[in-house]
Amino acid sequence: MNRMGSRSRSRQRAQNWTLGFGNTNSGELGLGGIEDHIVRVPRSIPQLEGIRVRQIATGAHHTLVLTSHGRVLSCGSNDHDQLGQEVSTTKPEPVTALQCLRIVQVCCGQQHSMALTEAGQVYMWGSNSKGQLGNGEGQESRLSPRFVKTLAPFTVVQIACGSNHCLALLNNGALYAWGDNGNGQLGIGTVGEPQRVPVEVTNLLGLPLSQIACGANHSMVLSKSGVIFVWGSNRFGQLGLSDNKDRAFPTLLKTLRQQHVKFIAAGGAHSAALTAHGGVFTFGSGSYGQLGHGSKNDQLTPMKIQELMGTTITQIALGRCHTVCYAPTVGKVFTFGLGGNGQLGSSVSMVSTPTPLAGNWGKSLEIKLFRRSSTKSDQTNQIDWSEKLNEESIPRDDPGESHEPLDPEDIDMEVEESPDEEEEPAIELQSRELLVYSIFAGGDRSFLVCHESKQLSENRPADYRIRPKIQEISTLEIDILESLPFLKKDEQVPEDIMNYLEPILSSLACLNGSFLVEDDGHYNCTGLNHGIDVELAMRGLKSLEDTKNTSLQEFIGAQLSELLSKMQLMSTNPTDIECIRVFFLVPLCHLYRRIPQYLDSITNPYHRSLLRLKQTAARIVSSWFGLYDEHMFGDFVRSVKSIIDHVLIYSKNDTMSLEYALKTLRILNGVNREKLIVPFEEFYIEILHQHISIEKDYQEWSMLSPDVRMHKIFFCDYPFVFDAAAKTIILLCDAAIQKHSAVTQSMQQNLNPLAMMFRQQQIQPYLILKVRRDNIIQDSLHQLASKECQDLKKPLKVIFAGEDAVDEGGVRKEFFMLLIREILDPKFGMFTVYEDSQYMWFHQSLFQDDSRTVFLIGIMCGLAIYNQTIIPLPFPLALYKKLLREPVNLQDLAVLTPATAKGLQDLLNYDGDDVESVFCLNFTVTRDNYGQMEEIELKPGGNSIPVTRKNKAEYVKLYVDYLLNQACKEPFQLFSDGFYRVLKSDILSLFNANELMTLVAGKEDYDWKDLELHTGYKDEYNPTHPTIRMFWRVFHQLTQQQKKQFLLFLTGTDRIPILGMGEIKMIIIPYRASTVHLPVAHTCTNTLELPKYANERILKEKLVIALANNIGFGIR
Repeated sequence: MNRMGSRSRSRQRAQNWTLGFGNTNSGELGLGGIEDHIVRVPRSIPQLEGIRVRQIATGAHHTLVLTSHGRVLSCGSNDHDQLGQEVSTTKPEPVTALQCLRIVQVCCGQQHSMALTEAGQVYMWGSNSKGQLGNGEGQESRLSPRFVKTLAPFTVVQIACGSNHCLALLNNGALYAWGDNGNGQLGIGTVGEPQRVPVEVTNLLGLPLSQIACGANHSMVLSKSGVIFVWGSNRFGQLGLSDNKDRAFPTLLKTLRQQHVKFIAAGGAHSAALTAHGGVFTFGSGSYGQLGHGSKNDQLTPMKIQELMGTTITQIALGRCHTVCYAPTVGKVFTFGLGGNGQLGSSVSMVSTPTPLAGNWGKSLEIKLFRRSSTKSDQTNQIDWSEKLNEESIPRDDPGESHEPLDPEDIDMEVEESPDEEEEPAIELQSRELLVYSIFAGGDRSFLVCHESKQLSENRPADYRIRPKIQEISTLEIDILESLPFLKKDEQVPEDIMNYLEPILSSLACLNGSFLVEDDGHYNCTGLNHGIDVELAMRGLKSLEDTKNTSLQEFIGAQLSELLSKMQLMSTNPTDIECIRVFFLVPLCHLYRRIPQYLDSITNPYHRSLLRLKQTAARIVSSWFGLYDEHMFGDFVRSVKSIIDHVLIYSKNDTMSLEYALKTLRILNGVNREKLIVPFEEFYIEILHQHISIEKDYQEWSMLSPDVRMHKIFFCDYPFVFDAAAKTIILLCDAAIQKHSAVTQSMQQNLNPLAMMFRQQQIQPYLILKVRRDNIIQDSLHQLASKECQDLKKPLKVIFAGEDAVDEGGVRKEFFMLLIREILDPKFGMFTVYEDSQYMWFHQSLFQDDSRTVFLIGIMCGLAIYNQTIIPLPFPLALYKKLLREPVNLQDLAVLTPATAKGLQDLLNYDGDDVESVFCLNFTVTRDNYGQMEEIELKPGGNSIPVTRKNKAEYVKLYVDYLLNQACKEPFQLFSDGFYRVLKSDILSLFNANELMTLVAGKEDYDWKDLELHTGYKDEYNPTHPTIRMFWRVFHQLTQQQKKQFLLFLTGTDRIPILGMGEIKMIIIPYRASTVHLPVAHTCTNTLELPKYANERILKEKLVIALANNIGFGIR
């Protein structure tokens, strides 16, 4: 009974066949000493029956077979020792020199061989005519496989062979090349002499590679996110670059960037790419129809094979002049190209379109690359077949299987107990339905590894679109990272963890390939898609931060320091957008924020690298910074600010760190201005005024030309670091300088005897306006119209006709208040007040006299700032953005007119296809021109262009642009001209729009305790006087709205200066009249006359009545 069971298991294991067809002149198919040198139909290789074959590689005249147990067999010609055996053989025989090694990949060149061990070591043998063995020696060939010494310190994960050149991909992402370089196929920038030892292809620094491939004399690589780089011979267009010029450097194949390429293959002089959706693109030599496009023409750019569209291809293999494709869902193997040697599996000599290979091939269910959804009740959908397929692609050892090398005499054991011939007669394959597991091609031959279809559940076909884990470069994995915090502080770190982290943390490529989003979301990497799973990255980096082990912390710091040194080299010319993902990740790492410990080794090198990026790369990285959430972006800003704080406090001579930090902060500020991620106050350096003289910084900065400024550090070049107080100091400093200059100039002219002879009166050192209260606008207009720019720079003094008051600031303040009240009177019609916001905007049409008035208002706003006076003009933020030449958008319109903006937003949010019938809009807008309704086209022919789902975004953009820009173009320009007639634009450039708005109209950041602290008293009143104590108790009991009313009552506006409540400097004096009177406020001097009320109840009652009956200025 045991005997029968043993035989049954043996028969089951024997249902594996390797079929070959094509040229076997030297025994390359391993069929033994058969008479036919050309095999035109698939034929089973007897020596491989029952053996699970993992890979087959074939060169010009020899073949290597790799079994699932890591054994290498060879057959064919041995003229150049390429078999690793003493003589040629027509049957697959073990390469005995590799018996003690477990091999995971093999490659064949034209006359040399290559093998990769499980430990990541490369062994070479065969011809060395072009240095392709990589040993630096001049010998013509080598019989016994020997490892490549140059690569010995590294772990190789993939190998590839051309005719006479080789590539090796390391687990740290580096690519090495050696051998023939006659066409630049090594990618090292030179053409000509062979390279006899491996050298790194440095142009790919930082690119996370997924696959490498070699044609006869050209090379290809595929990145993790589907980007292909090519180089070498391009005589037939095999590089796909739309020309026939060879390339000595890796060159981006742009046309396939958006195609989600998952696998690449290279033939003699043609190339192919397999996409995630199972499409096949081919390019290069087509002289034998090997491109599958129905012609014999060469194809200089990638072209999709039309005949295969609608069929999901999962495997492709290229020979010298033929191509093989496999579609398991339809159970078809397609071949095309040169067939004279039988390599197409038929009697045709050539075919230029995909032709099914005759045979009884089984079908396999279509397998999605990634699981999209699952339910608990559907167990089948819960299987992640991508993992299953990887397991099949790299067969796992059986449980308990020894990893000790097998004795070559045990080879029969390895072929999984192939049954005796007398117990199992020769198999007639034609009578069985076979499932193709994998396909291979090379030279002029093809191979199929097959199983019986009934074994489908155990032997799903391999899918070349899914990379076996063992062939991938190392990346940070969350499971391993989250185990690190559990290591004790003084514990010995396991060697396997150190070996795992070492190649990754110091490798740009490995870091760029880490934490990528699932389901190919990292493909099509752009400025809007960095491809990083941010949540996963934060978890992983947090684990590094939480690591307590001392030696591991030091190790991580050292490795990241090495990474940053490489980053500086890469930053000057990154190969691709995938190379710069590291710029997104480093600021999230805790060591970046560890100042000053890692300032010189990590933080500064990062900033230096960031600032070296060229325009396009810098724009992309900045765009990615804009994808940070508020917490991450805020941490980034605070980290950079901490460097500035550190330099100011402890290391004032470290100008390099200061300059890098300021320039980095400028980049982040630019991002924030566009994205509004954090409040602009986050960029303020609060300690700045404590460590530098802001006035001196400004004075030196203003006296130098921009060219000279470039060579010194001035904080005025980074105005976003100034808080409101610092900017106001600069503004006041500039105003004081200009006022002093204007006054001095006037006095000097008055003292000039020659000038006095031709002048009837002296030049005034002040800008004096004499106005009547009942005609304030016309009087102001008349006088300002005759003033030169230099006059406007003088200190302003206002005289009201018939009044003797001396203007010490209070009269000037009253003047501005009266002027604003008149301007806001609807009878002037210069501005439109929006009822839903109570903000005002420029009227779309102006009379000639209105133009002068708008110009005056601009001057008045400038004069108010220049003379430190708040004027509560109810303009929205959009005005100040336009003054600073910042773009306005829908959000700005929402502040001015919420109802209009809501309608536009509803249009944008509408998902239906019936936009035209639902909204009934066209590209026009209606405006009220003093009672006459006019239709304005937003674009030429707009009256006849309906708003649809496709063009609605354009409509909204044009609508907003019309209301905030085009419709008010003339009046705004007049206002702006008047405004800048007083103020210098370079001074205002220090402010952002919010700050400028606060400077003009004040702010609403109330600190009522600060008001009390800075209040002054006269006569008998003082802070401890009973009436004053009673007043403050009552005041602090008022509601917020009542307190704002008090501010309006006292100052004429409910807004406060940019420097805060302390600048109001209220004065309280006794009111000498009866206590039945209400309190009296003098807005020109911020003075409150307060009677000595008997108790708090009376005081509160009188104060509330006074506030309720106050008439303030403005309409808000």
